[in-house]
Amino acid sequence: MALLALAFSFFFSLYHRWIRVLADAKKASILQLQHDLELKNRQTAHGLTLTLARNGENFTATLRNESRGPKRIYPPIRHIDLFVQLYDLRGRRYDPPMRFVGHPSDPGDSDVPASPAGAKWEAAITMRELHEEFAQLDGAAYVVARYKYAVADHFKGKRKPHQADDAEVWSNLVRLP
Repeated sequence: MALLALAFSFFFSLYHRWIRVLADAKKASILQLQHDLELKNRQTAHGLTLTLARNGENFTATLRNESRGPKRIYPPIRHIDLFVQLYDLRGRRYDPPMRFVGHPSDPGDSDVPASPAGAKWEAAITMRELHEEFAQLDGAAYVVARYKYAVADHFKGKRKPHQADDAEVWSNLVRLP
């Protein structure tokens, strides 16, 4: 009987220790997810950097030319559209209204051949705006930064399509307030 009690206490202590290890691992993974969400970026085919950042309640998508000197974007771009979009858990897309900051390019017919170092395009939205706009998201969504470009008119039909998705950055699952 004593042997049975000893074996039971041994297995119970192992089980309790294993539960604690799992809880610590889960807590660490949640902290890592929160850290990953703060800043995600991806290098695009044009040598630009697309970034999705979260600062408190704000999500900001930034497309930036971080090269030094007068590096040209190739192929030449006529117009850039930057989006912050949402995807629910079923994969449905939602396009929230956004405010744009510091848009250096002319969306008209003029080319943006050089995009000097430091030039950037930004789109921002807050979690409160997301929640108000999309109450049907059940309190959770993925935030996606994406940009599309239109190639300069004289370059159409050469290697690159006229307009295409060049890059996108996905957040981890976001709990909306």
